[in-house]
Amino acid sequence: MSKFYQKFPVVQRIPIDQLKDSPFQPRVDYGNIEDLAESIKSVGLREPILVRPIKGSYNIDIGGETTTLTVAGLTPATFSVTGLTVSPAEPKVGEEVTITATVTNEGENEAIYQAIFKVDGSPVDYEDVTLGAGVSTTVTFKVTKSEGSYEIIHGHRRKRALQHLGAPFAACYVQEMDDKTAIEVALNQNIQRKDLNPIEEGRAFKEYVEIFDISKRALARKIGKDPMYVSLRIRLLNLPKDIQVKIASRVMSFSNARALLTILDRKNDIINISTKIYEGELKGTAQVKDVVESVKAGMDIKQAVEIAKLQDFKREMAKRISKGGMSIKETLEGIQSRQIGPEVILEAQRKNYLNVVREMLERGFLVCPECKESHFSCSHCGRELLEDSDNHD
Repeated sequence: MSKFYQKFPVVQRIPIDQLKDSPFQPRVDYGNIEDLAESIKSVGLREPILVRPIKGSYNIDIGGETTTLTVAGLTPATFSVTGLTVSPAEPKVGEEVTITATVTNEGENEAIYQAIFKVDGSPVDYEDVTLGAGVSTTVTFKVTKSEGSYEIIHGHRRKRALQHLGAPFAACYVQEMDDKTAIEVALNQNIQRKDLNPIEEGRAFKEYVEIFDISKRALARKIGKDPMYVSLRIRLLNLPKDIQVKIASRVMSFSNARALLTILDRKNDIINISTKIYEGELKGTAQVKDVVESVKAGMDIKQAVEIAKLQDFKREMAKRISKGGMSIKETLEGIQSRQIGPEVILEAQRKNYLNVVREMLERGFLVCPECKESHFSCSHCGRELLEDSDNHD
């Protein structure tokens, strides 16, 4: 068990603007923040946000600008900054930090050096020093560690809901933990969530196996999932970004996306098939799989879509007739009257659908619900209608 769970965290009221998102938060869509905000407004924040103090040293930088104090034409001054120290090395929130460095004029002329102190890339303070050639001096800066002092481990939606309400503070569980523990807790929280979409799950799984250097199978055991569950969601991240967005927003189902994973080396085909899905021309995962298989065999998209529709029709007929829902004769009559099959059956295509049924009968795929045979010899099977179908087209 992680040592995090062996301590009872302390609850504190912390300014909202001091809460930073975790870099290991895979969520992109935080859902309906307004509804959560209304709930908090009505009953309050039922569970505090889990955070940790950001303890590590600042990203410190002391750069500078040089002004030469001599007449034009002389060699410009050159400065070096060495011996940068931060004390204490791991400051706590609210603690004063002292930063020192040694500045040396390595040029041949007396010059002014403006030592600029930066924290996380932003200038905080400066000091002008005048040094003769070869002279060194120490510059000192002090700063209090306060801004951006906490990292959210769990509760990013609650923070956003509180911001939506304009709340200045948030109730937080404050727990000291090192980077590895913080990452493990954050990722464990996320990969166990029920409301993550497949792309968010994939990101969380991928980060976990990379950061902790474990196999997908080991992660699957850890979270109680099948190894294929973990592997497939990580592989979704190999699809084009715009398709990942469609998967994340539930425009494309996971089943359809999974079918596309078998043609990752065919980006144009993936995009074209996805467009057919969005436009509603391909309905159901079975059709998508049929198109993918046809494309892998070298067929163009247009032809593959038509074949997929015929295959889908074939499955529909087999299901309806074998269950006794319709006789073959009724099925054929339905085809001819355009009451069965795709919404639009062109005149040139109707014969193809009739031939599908004929082929199914000949191969024994369809069974008469009354005589339980797949032959044409009885009146139930509509032999005459099959023989006359050419005349109807």
